[in-house]
Amino acid sequence: MRKTKLKIALLMTATLTALSSAIIGPALPKISQALSGYQQADFISKMLLTLPALFIALLSPIAGALIDRYGRIRLLKAAILLYVLAGSSGFFFNDLWPLVAGRIFLGLSVAFIMPIVTTLAGDYFCGAERDRYMSLQSAFMALGGMVFIALAGWLSEYDWHDPFLIYGLGLLVLPMVIAWMHEPDRSAEDELCDTAETYDKRLFMLILATAFVTMAAFFMIPVQLPFLLRELGVPSPVYAALAIVTGTLSAALGSLMYSPLRRRFHFSQMYALAFFITALGYGFTALAIGWYSVLLGMVVTGFGVGLLMPNPGLWILDIIPETRRGRAMGRMSSAFFLGQFSSPLLLAPITMRYTLSTAFGFVATGMLLIAAGYMWYAKKRFSLNS
Repeated sequence: MRKTKLKIALLMTATLTALSSAIIGPALPKISQALSGYQQADFISKMLLTLPALFIALLSPIAGALIDRYGRIRLLKAAILLYVLAGSSGFFFNDLWPLVAGRIFLGLSVAFIMPIVTTLAGDYFCGAERDRYMSLQSAFMALGGMVFIALAGWLSEYDWHDPFLIYGLGLLVLPMVIAWMHEPDRSAEDELCDTAETYDKRLFMLILATAFVTMAAFFMIPVQLPFLLRELGVPSPVYAALAIVTGTLSAALGSLMYSPLRRRFHFSQMYALAFFITALGYGFTALAIGWYSVLLGMVVTGFGVGLLMPNPGLWILDIIPETRRGRAMGRMSSAFFLGQFSSPLLLAPITMRYTLSTAFGFVATGMLLIAAGYMWYAKKRFSLNS
């Protein structure tokens, strides 16, 4: 029973990171209208969505080092409290700069929450149980995202400020953390949980680079999809939210399939499979002519993303010793959220010159190339080991 409560608390905490940026996605067109007094209002509104990611990327490596030095739970409690205050602050402001300040402090809070959550998963669980937990965590985050993004879309119909109140979920999570989670005893050695003696730095950097690319591509969905639907004649934020929800529901299914597939395939093979499926989904989205064809793209994309999300964290936990786990997870968080922040910047040359459909097609092609690269890597790895 105690372990069940611990898992619930950890899963709920992980959900906070999933909501950190995307929750205001359905409201972006209305935020853009509210900030119409500023030049490039569409671009500014997209950057408000991704601004927390920049500060998560900058601060996560520092947070990771502090986690290894000072422990997990104490820092987690403070970070969740800051998450609630900073995230919900957007409900009270209309001007750009207070909104920017709230998003920056939200990023600071998640810079601690995300690496702590993944580090604790490595501390609490071992081997196949760790794989199952991370698969469940990704599914839980996807389902949580589905519910709360749908709620955000509904709230956006009334006022673009209202979705910011969803960050108050942290007030429900904090008591669970206090009551049900404990600081791991890192002085006790567990060979099952810490089998990595040395690690390949080049492999570690490859995983981080893949995490960056994954999030830069994935974050096209909350950032660009409402605008793609507007191009296709579907401007309502409710329809944008439903399309995103469809993708997150499919991602939950993909994440639940991760653990049984992982028992058969290596991490590199999982990447090849997941990138191939996700590329198909982005390709369908690029060819979409209306809302229903966008939904088809989101179903396929979501399933691929669900397979992608647990993979980098588990692969890193597999090769990193316990004493370096917090720093490694901090760097992974940095790669993830730098990808989120960079998403509209990297795509700006394409979206400003071509249609958003073209941008989705461009990303689909890139994902196919990554899938082929990991197929080659897996073939080379297993041929050397045979």
